[in-house]
Amino acid sequence: MGGNHNKKYAVLFLCGILFFSLIISSLPISAEQHAKTIIVDKDGSGDYTTITAAVEAAQHGDTIVVHDGVYEETEILIDKTITLTGETISSTIISGDETKTILNIQADNVVISTLTISEGGDWGGENIAVFANYIVLSDTVIEQGNGTGISIHNSTGSIIENNVFTSNQEGIMCYNCRETTISNNQVSDSIAGIYLYNSIDMLVEKNSVSTCNKGIYLEESNDNLIQLNDLSRNDQGAFISYSSDNFFTENNFISNREHAKFTTWLSPTGLQISKWNANYWDNAIAFLPKWIPGVLFIRTYNPIGIFLPWFSIDWHPANNPYQLE
Repeated sequence: MGGNHNKKYAVLFLCGILFFSLIISSLPISAEQHAKTIIVDKDGSGDYTTITAAVEAAQHGDTIVVHDGVYEETEILIDKTITLTGETISSTIISGDETKTILNIQADNVVISTLTISEGGDWGGENIAVFANYIVLSDTVIEQGNGTGISIHNSTGSIIENNVFTSNQEGIMCYNCRETTISNNQVSDSIAGIYLYNSIDMLVEKNSVSTCNKGIYLEESNDNLIQLNDLSRNDQGAFISYSSDNFFTENNFISNREHAKFTTWLSPTGLQISKWNANYWDNAIAFLPKWIPGVLFIRTYNPIGIFLPWFSIDWHPANNPYQLE
């Protein structure tokens, strides 16, 4: 009797293990478990010879490593969470045809790094277009675009850092963005270096922006922190258009034709202005506040309204330029 009793328990135990194994095997496997590295080499020694083919074949969580070479490709649609990285910045080049977007990112948490991306877009186009959240673009050169270097639309939490943007129509453009960090980039030879439109809670810091029409341009963008940027040799170092409660602090304004200017308006809640403190102005008079010229719009019964000269003040300008890393 005791032996039969033990056999029943053993059978039940084995059935339980089998049932548990079946349950585990039916669960979906995470992207991390599936993740693999895909090699792109145009000479045929990798998994694919084009970036487009590699992206189409990739699964969520995969990493695509592109070996050195010039890849003449456009309209690469990234609609899954992947990492796309080059072998070396200067020698891994994605070159467009000056009429189409090169990278079109439509999945969250995509990482792009260690590439040169050039000659993309047309007026209204871009080298990189982003329609997703939490994107990271780092250690990449974006150059010679016939449109925008990177345009980011309706995005939250993205990071644009340690890149070089040069000779694009616009460098970095953010539309309706939130909580995005733009840091340690070099931007030059563009109409607008860094342009924020209808964006809030953005951090713009430690960027070097030079030889642009407008270095940093804020339009209808509020509550952003602009700090420790080097703005030099631009037509306008900073231009703030109908934006409020932005804070400009510890920036260098050097050799710009016009360091800063703003337009603001009188709303039912009061005057809408941004704040300035402890910036370095190469034309400031020592120990005196720095006046920033602007224009105040007041709505009237006249459809056009009236415009009046106005000003903001940096009460504590720095005596020496900041040494930025």
